[in-house]
Amino acid sequence: MKRKIYVLVLASLFLLGCSKKQKDSMMGKDPVEILNKVFMQSGGLTAWSENQAVKFGFSKIIFQADGTQSDFSQLHQYDFGDRPKKRVSFEDATGRLITWAEIQGDYFKFVDQVEDTLFNKQEVADWLEEVYLVSGLPFSINTLDGQLRYIGEDSIVHKAPTDVLAISMEDQRRFWFYVDQNSGKILSFKAMTNGTTKHFMLEAQQETAGFILPVYLKVYDESGEQDRLIEEWYIGARTIE
Repeated sequence: MKRKIYVLVLASLFLLGCSKKQKDSMMGKDPVEILNKVFMQSGGLTAWSENQAVKFGFSKIIFQADGTQSDFSQLHQYDFGDRPKKRVSFEDATGRLITWAEIQGDYFKFVDQVEDTLFNKQEVADWLEEVYLVSGLPFSINTLDGQLRYIGEDSIVHKAPTDVLAISMEDQRRFWFYVDQNSGKILSFKAMTNGTTKHFMLEAQQETAGFILPVYLKVYDESGEQDRLIEEWYIGARTIE
């Protein structure tokens, strides 16, 4: 069973038996303290965990290396509780209704409500997880089952001074979150997977039902010699139940 990263780190720090001053001198700032401030500034992790469902429209513009671009729209719904599931629905190029779903760790695809057993499960898993992480920031960080560390301060990526938190996953994925030292909000994050590094810049965030969540992002590919804008994300008004 996956455990929440902040619980793991809190337990580790407790076992060390160090004072905060000692931890600061040996390890830098406390990553759990920073992350808890992030949650608080965005509406509170406890309040978020009481939600039963989140629905929203999503659209993305993709910028190709040759200068062309394409776009698509989807409808996402995440149900929490005893039987959590994630669903995304959209029309393909032929007008068929496609639904991808993750239900308690298993993945499914439906075409016009008929189950399709011949599909790329990894593609479905990657997409559902990526949009879930981004759309639920910062609270979705709590679902990442990895090692949380404080990397240091940065004032180059963003004009505002930021604290950088890193999460290392057992599947070799890596995340770096840039937290504004003044507001306690996440300004951007980098994700490295399969040798590719993407930088998600949170260009706009809005309050919905008491939670401050991303609504517009720019995504850059940082795998090559130069950063390249590859996507723009638009997350529509959320219905939170």
